[in-house]
Amino acid sequence: MSVEYSKRVRTGVVLLLLVAVYGGGHLLVVQMSLKKEVKPGSVDRVTFYRARFDLLKRDLPPDAIVGYLTDQPPSPGTDLRLTQYVLAPAIVRGTLKAEQVVGNFHDPQKAVLLLRKEGLAVIRDYGHGVFLLKGRPE
Repeated sequence: MSVEYSKRVRTGVVLLLLVAVYGGGHLLVVQMSLKKEVKPGSVDRVTFYRARFDLLKRDLPPDAIVGYLTDQPPSPGTDLRLTQYVLAPAIVRGTLKAEQVVGNFHDPQKAVLLLRKEGLAVIRDYGHGVFLLKGRPE
């Protein structure tokens, strides 16, 4: 006993299968492009930042509100946000108008020039480009 389906039903099933295959394939492509190859022993950016800022975090009280200075151009979602994340619950603001300022530098020469330009004094150098600086309170 065979069942004959109308042309509309067969066309609908074929279209449904095409959409499912396209959607699944597209999802697979997106997933593969987002997947980064993680090599054994490699360190993600958050872990790297946690290690850099660990000593500074220990010195900051949990209710601290500090400013922020970097030698990197501003870009959304990068250095400042990572610094805020790893130093939480302390509050890190992207300003120099605070009692203390966190310095996050990647280039020592730029750091020296920036500190001179802004007139900030080093309270403590934690190494790896991380500093606690005397800020300019309001």
